[in-house]
Amino acid sequence: MDHEGIRSILLRSIRKLIEKDLFLVTNKVKEECINHRLGVYLEKALLSSYKEGPDYNVDLEYNKNYTNPKEIITDKGELRIRPDILIHKRNSFENLLAVEAKKLYPSRYDREKLEHLLKPPYNYEVTALVSYLPEREYMKVTIRTKDKTDELKISKFEHDKDEPWGRNL
Repeated sequence: MDHEGIRSILLRSIRKLIEKDLFLVTNKVKEECINHRLGVYLEKALLSSYKEGPDYNVDLEYNKNYTNPKEIITDKGELRIRPDILIHKRNSFENLLAVEAKKLYPSRYDREKLEHLLKPPYNYEVTALVSYLPEREYMKVTIRTKDKTDELKISKFEHDKDEPWGRNL
């Protein structure tokens, strides 16, 4: 699956979250509840869009690399990680998307975690930082590949036909 296909699945899923579950965001329920719903929409989009869909798993808080803990090396040493949402094939190195989704803004640690997931041994095709921002009229989404970063604002209340996925920042 190419980067644009993964990006499309992510952005359609965020739009579906806004359409069906905006109540969860605006009423400040726990982040894990909102992430679950985003994971459901990612799985549905994956299954409906690509013949590879059934072979991939959408997992929340998945902390394994085969049977070992999922770890990264930072300036603080080796850290075990648990990304919020993954699209991958379990027990393989076929990794499509890693998402860190926060009610407010992601931390430096969240950014660093995703940066490491783009590199060996994980080699995720795409990573995304999603900020739900309950007090704002938009969600902020940063989508990264190894050589490109896009920052978008996705309106929670209007859908522009010319810019269906949001505006670049």
